[in-house]
Amino acid sequence: MVIHPTTPSLHLPPQDDSICQATLAQALARELGDEWLIGVGVIFVTIGLVFYFAFPLIRRRPSPGACITGCQVVPDDGTTMTLRTAVFRTLLGFIALCAAYLAPFIERDSKNGKFWLDKVFDTRAVTLQ
Repeated sequence: MVIHPTTPSLHLPPQDDSICQATLAQALARELGDEWLIGVGVIFVTIGLVFYFAFPLIRRRPSPGACITGCQVVPDDGTTMTLRTAVFRTLLGFIALCAAYLAPFIERDSKNGKFWLDKVFDTRAVTLQ
């Protein structure tokens, strides 16, 4: 093995072509094998985020972000949300967040602390004391 003084790379002597092909095939298999790991990771992170935002809705407690901003989402009738309703509201909330540029043009009830997502799920935003 010879190290060239001007470049940091290593210059290896020529090898058998079959060894190089086998090494390349192993490298490609390793790279392609990580896709499933990335996919599983994205799924777990998405599920974690959904339940991070849905869990406070189920317990009628503010999330850490709600504590910082001083507001909380609660149902209009004063009951607790079911898991299904909280998860659907969270998923639709992600869509509402992505389409936030449309918010000024969509019906909003500032007096009651509601916008279209709250009207769909009969919830409202209240200020924490």
